[in-house]
Amino acid sequence: MALRECKSGEIRMLYQYDVTLPLIYARDALNSLEKDHHMQMGLDQDIQFEVPVSGLWENSGLDVRQSPWQITISCGQDPDIDALPDHKFLFHISHLAAHSKNEARRLMEPVLFQSCRALSMMLHKSNANRHLFQPRVEPEYEAAKWKETPYPQKDDAAHAARIVVGASCELTIYGKLASADFKRYYQTRNAAWEYVFNEFYLALGQENFRSKFFHLFSVIEFIEREYAFLAGAEPLFEKEERQQVKKALKNILDNRQKQNRLETMVLQCIGRATDIGRDQKLVNILHGMNIRELHICDREVRIDNDLIGKLRKKRNTAFHGAEETEEKNGISDQEAVTCLMYICPEIIEFIAEHPPAG
Repeated sequence: MALRECKSGEIRMLYQYDVTLPLIYARDALNSLEKDHHMQMGLDQDIQFEVPVSGLWENSGLDVRQSPWQITISCGQDPDIDALPDHKFLFHISHLAAHSKNEARRLMEPVLFQSCRALSMMLHKSNANRHLFQPRVEPEYEAAKWKETPYPQKDDAAHAARIVVGASCELTIYGKLASADFKRYYQTRNAAWEYVFNEFYLALGQENFRSKFFHLFSVIEFIEREYAFLAGAEPLFEKEERQQVKKALKNILDNRQKQNRLETMVLQCIGRATDIGRDQKLVNILHGMNIRELHICDREVRIDNDLIGKLRKKRNTAFHGAEETEEKNGISDQEAVTCLMYICPEIIEFIAEHPPAG
């Protein structure tokens, strides 16, 4: 009998679910009204891997031991043009034990999220037109197909397969990736990597450029804080000089509350001041991560004070709700997002191997 006793003592039917659902992404160019430029990515071979389920049941009330989930991600052919890959992936999970479809969906959501995020990065890394296409892979739950059967006693194991990915953008252009790419982007490396990867993933897709920019620049602000040791900055004021300033501020104002506030503000300001500005510090951090230039289509863009200054100025004006123009900031929304679309994946790669201390 496919019955399991929950921790509450209630006897409930346990089912095994096999689920197939599309993983979709916007294949049209950004801001394309005619919808005549498309990007479709395919897989030369299916992706197959296992997900151990130990630990998944701690908060579910289940007392069950089961074989690993079997995951397959595939991509067929375009229904209209056989030479092109389909414009979606198919995600299939089997051997999923749960009491209901809702519980099964909740259990598999982390695997789906990590799979979509990994596929999005793989597509992005093989994309030579990041100024036009920024696809974000997402599950289409409404189109899911469910197979529900009583939970069996034994499951069969599956074997992992290697993958090769092909990319198409209007004309069909194929590139190949090693199977290790999916595993590297699927598996969490460290907490910092998880944070910046999530911000990058949220910036993909058909979001507006302002939303994209905020997600991407949060990655820049993260490394500015967590990798400050790469900035090469020294305090502008020595300890003795700060003491001289503190002494000079004494009894400037009659109002004691304002006097204390003045001292606090000034001393905090000079305590944070360094011998180089924010733009140069960010340049140094990126150079310390070996991110020195961007190859955007046929252009080489240097990581220097000019570029970083434009991005920082755009962030400041956008954050404070000031009116923005390309002439005012020196860079358009699309150009800023495009540059960050090249910078942020390199930051993610660096953090995977070099997590911040603490």
